[in-house]
Amino acid sequence: MSFYEINILVSTMLSQEEALTAIAGIESKVEKYGKAISEKIIDKKKLAYSIQKETEAWLIYFNFSPAAGTEKKEVLDAVEKALKSEKNIIRYLIVKKEEPKPVRERPNRKNEEKKLEEVQSKIQEIENPIESEESLQEESQPTPTEEKKKIQLEELDEILDKE
Repeated sequence: MSFYEINILVSTMLSQEEALTAIAGIESKVEKYGKAISEKIIDKKKLAYSIQKETEAWLIYFNFSPAAGTEKKEVLDAVEKALKSEKNIIRYLIVKKEEPKPVRERPNRKNEEKKLEEVQSKIQEIENPIESEESLQEESQPTPTEEKKKIQLEELDEILDKE
């Protein structure tokens, strides 16, 4: 479903209430072709440059959704015609908006598994500190195969020295 944002600059010669009533008339014309989704927001803005000898303007904007089954071009033409017919409107802008797509986060299972293993190992260390110390001591002691390898290396050194 697409919708449009309508931005309107209204002359500050009108008071805020008069500007709102003028926009309410335009909004009623717009609602013939669709539905105003959000409320009108009005704010007085200083313009970057003068437009029709105006340096300030009332900025009014609201969202509009065309009715189902109507041609968007016809609706936009009718809205534009209604905006042009109003003399107190300095400028207007109609922008097509798309509904934001929901952002999906992709789980990174490898990182989650690593983190889970780290947490579990830390929990085991905390629960069984004696066992973890024993396992460290066992790892530091050489195994019989390592001793045999060392002996074989020493024997090889002796043989090489003899030659």
